[in-house]
Amino acid sequence: MLKGVSNITEDEYFSSSIFVLPSYHEGLPIVILEAQQACLPCVAFQSCNGPNDLISDGVDGFLVDDSKPDLVVTGLADKLRLLMSNESLRIEMGEKGRLHAQDFSKGKVVDQWEAIIKSAHQNRVV
Repeated sequence: MLKGVSNITEDEYFSSSIFVLPSYHEGLPIVILEAQQACLPCVAFQSCNGPNDLISDGVDGFLVDDSKPDLVVTGLADKLRLLMSNESLRIEMGEKGRLHAQDFSKGKVVDQWEAIIKSAHQNRVV
């Protein structure tokens, strides 16, 4: 069911079963990380750079092949049908997505930035 606009995003994630981002142009879509944190398997298009950096196809969601425009709707429908009909697959993919989203936690990202800055400082040319 498509429920329309909501200002209570977190509640919507936790009352959902699947997250779909039917977009062809995204940067690093935080909504996918939010959906993964809520244990939702995610579905997006393969050619979209942001989602294909965050979703491991067949592991924590699906990346739909959108290289053939006449098959995009069918491909998307097939992946959604598979997830809608298989609760254990949704749960398994959702849990793997939740674990993956932890790689983007504030603490881990800050630690990575600190390591990059320290390395750059140590390797600077004087």
